[in-house]
Amino acid sequence: MTVRKNGMKHKGSEYNKHSKYRLIAFQFCALFFLLFFLIPACSANEVAEINSVNTPQGAVILIVDGLSSCYVYPEYTPYAIDGSVLEKAEPEHILQIFEQSCRVLDVTAPQTFTEGGHSVIVTGYSKADSVLVGSFGTTIYDVAQDNGYLTFAIMEKGDSSGIRSKQNVIIHDAKNSITEPELIIETNILSGIGKSMSLSVADLMQENSLELQDQLDEYAEGSQQIYDAYDIWAIDTAIDLIDHWKMSTRNNTISSL
Repeated sequence: MTVRKNGMKHKGSEYNKHSKYRLIAFQFCALFFLLFFLIPACSANEVAEINSVNTPQGAVILIVDGLSSCYVYPEYTPYAIDGSVLEKAEPEHILQIFEQSCRVLDVTAPQTFTEGGHSVIVTGYSKADSVLVGSFGTTIYDVAQDNGYLTFAIMEKGDSSGIRSKQNVIIHDAKNSITEPELIIETNILSGIGKSMSLSVADLMQENSLELQDQLDEYAEGSQQIYDAYDIWAIDTAIDLIDHWKMSTRNNTISSL
C-alpha cells in the first residue's frame, strides 16, 4: 500500500528497515551470550608473591629525650612562642639513621618526670605508672618477648623497677651519679633459646662497665666533657651490643636505648 507522493516513504520499506535492526540486535545478543558461556571465567585461584618481604631479625628503638621532631625532621619547622622560625638542628648521625630506618612522627609523654614519661612511652597509656609497667602484658617489651624477641637495655642513670624487670639484660647506674656511677647489670627471664645470648650480652656489658670510670676521671666534675663522656660510653656500648648480636645470634632481638 502506498500513500500520496508528497515525499513520505513507503510503509513496506520502513518495516524492512526495522526488521533489519532487530536482526542485527538479535545477532549481537546471541554472540554476547555465547562468549559469556563459552569463555572460561578468570579467577584468582593462586597467589603469586613477586618480591619476598625482608623481615628484619632485630630492631633498635632510639628515643632522644627532649629533642622535638620539628628540630630534625625535614618536613617540620620549629617555631618560637612568638611565632618566629627557629634554627633546625643538624645531627649528622641521626640524619644518617633516618635514611635506613622507620621514623615515628610524634610521641607525647604528658608526664615529664622520668618514671612517668617512660611508663607512658612503653605502654602507650597516658596515665601509666611504674606499677602498671611492672604488670604482666602491659608494655612493648611484653609484646616483643611473646613474639620471640630478646630485650636489652642501656639505661645510664636507671629507671623504674617495672621497666628494669622487663629486660632480659639491663645495665644502669644505681647511684644516678655522672662523676662516680655505680653500674649494675641485671638479668631476667634467663631460660630457653635466649639464655646463652643473654649471658653473653651481660658479659659484654660487664666488660664495658669497667672502662667508664677511667673515661670520666679524665675531665673536671661538672664540665661539659664529663657529660659527653658519659653519653658517649652508653652509645659505644650500644654499638658493641648490636655488633655482638649480629655476629652471635639468629634470634630476633630488640634493643632499647
